[in-house]
Amino acid sequence: MGRQGIGDLKEKPNNKAFWKAFRVASSYAIFGFSWIWGSDWLLYALTENRDIFAVFSVYKGFLFIIITSIALFLLLFWELKRAVEVDFQLQSIVESLKEPVAFSSKDTILWANRSFAELFGYSSEEICLKTWGELIDKNEQACSSMFFNALEKGEEVTESLHFAGVKKSGERLQLKAGLNRLEMDGKPGLRIQVRDISELDRAMNVLNRKSRTLQLIYSIHHLILFQKEKVSCFREVCRKLVEIGAYSMAWYGEPDSRGKIKHLCSFGDKTGYLDGIIVTVDDSPTGHGPVGTTYKTRELTCIPDIESDSNMGPWQLAAKKAGYRAIAGVPVFHQNEITGVLAVYSTQNDTFNLDEIGFLQELSRCLSHFLDQFKI
Repeated sequence: MGRQGIGDLKEKPNNKAFWKAFRVASSYAIFGFSWIWGSDWLLYALTENRDIFAVFSVYKGFLFIIITSIALFLLLFWELKRAVEVDFQLQSIVESLKEPVAFSSKDTILWANRSFAELFGYSSEEICLKTWGELIDKNEQACSSMFFNALEKGEEVTESLHFAGVKKSGERLQLKAGLNRLEMDGKPGLRIQVRDISELDRAMNVLNRKSRTLQLIYSIHHLILFQKEKVSCFREVCRKLVEIGAYSMAWYGEPDSRGKIKHLCSFGDKTGYLDGIIVTVDDSPTGHGPVGTTYKTRELTCIPDIESDSNMGPWQLAAKKAGYRAIAGVPVFHQNEITGVLAVYSTQNDTFNLDEIGFLQELSRCLSHFLDQFKI
């Protein structure tokens, strides 16, 4: 049996509708001709009086209208009842699906099942007539709009859509959507089935991050084995932290005789951030940041949100302009005495989790072991 194309599948409902309409019209024509011929023959058989014949002909016409109206009503009633029952059954099936499903025309959701509504934090009534602009992250709306428009125009689109959704509460979701083009009331529309891949996305991010961390640890260990000059080594460490570790910027500094941290090397400073900041190790405001605190406490210091941390006051404006949102200070020792601090920056607030902290502590031990080779 050959594979049916989309055109064949579209023809079947049209053929079925045609033959149903043909049967109704044929039945009406047969009944009408039979009524006219049969009723006239019966009247001629009952009476030859023209006046009586004319009166009964009028009654016969009225009776024909009544009978055909009742027949038409019953026919329409049963057909519409069947259509409503089928529609209700289909809606019940789709409503009971665990997979979130919605139907939309252009940018507006016309109907969605309970799972779809709950995924975005709305009720089934609230989700209807919502626009995709309200459900998709504003940074991805342009790409999503192009995808939807291509489908509605009937253009070939083979890939599913990955996008960031926004719940009613403002929480972001990572979603994967399968879209199918259909026609609703003669207008192009879409059937959208979405799947929440937020957990999968987070797991993949963690896996990728751990893979980069392992690669970074190996690379730094290899670097330390063959480097013989301190500043060159730290410059390469900063470069690897940015290029392999996906940090935004890194720099290493040591305090001078006045207690001011002087940065000896850096990588990733594209905005001149380091040229405009002052960091110290005293008790002034410039000594309370992660670098000064790390130097004084001899411990790793993390600031997960630069903008909201009061200790970052002297550098908040410059960090905001540069796009830095989190920072960590990594202590570096020589013969168990702290000698400098490696500062690592990120554009993401959630960068310094337990895994990252463990990596930075390992980095501190590696760099300290490297410095122990030198007489300082």
